[in-house]
Amino acid sequence: MKNKVFSMVMAVLLVVGFLLVSCDMGNNGNPANNNNENNNNENNDNGNNDNGNNEDNTDPKKLVITGISGISSSHIVVMLWDDSTKKYVAGAFADLSENVTFQLKNSTPQGGFDPSQNWTGTGKYRIGLWESTGGNFSGNPKFSTQQEVNFSTETTTIAWTSFSAYQP
Repeated sequence: MKNKVFSMVMAVLLVVGFLLVSCDMGNNGNPANNNNENNNNENNDNGNNDNGNNEDNTDPKKLVITGISGISSSHIVVMLWDDSTKKYVAGAFADLSENVTFQLKNSTPQGGFDPSQNWTGTGKYRIGLWESTGGNFSGNPKFSTQQEVNFSTETTTIAWTSFSAYQP
């Protein structure tokens, strides 16, 4: 009897262990819960070959946000994330002005971006925007697009009116 109980307990523990290992428990399904440091790290999911991406378009991508107003900091950070996987794919940092052009960079596994690697992916992603001091950012974005934005050409332009207060 003891062997049968022991075997059943071990089987349950194995199943629970496999379930925990297979779950992505690092960000609770929220892209803004990543550790947001701008680190240079190993390979990551940089938006290529997923989310309906076109492998033929390998130009470095830029994001232009026009008509920015109502932000008090002198710098802003943007991060693109895939709504289906809740993972960042690209990001950038820039000085604030009314119209800002970001040279998008590959994301890192920690949730930041690698300033040495241009992002060449395509697809539809949501955009989060953080007010920043010196490129540092954390927590949830202050603003985000509620709809996914299609990145299919070298430069994607979006109006500031497409952003609203962040809602997961």
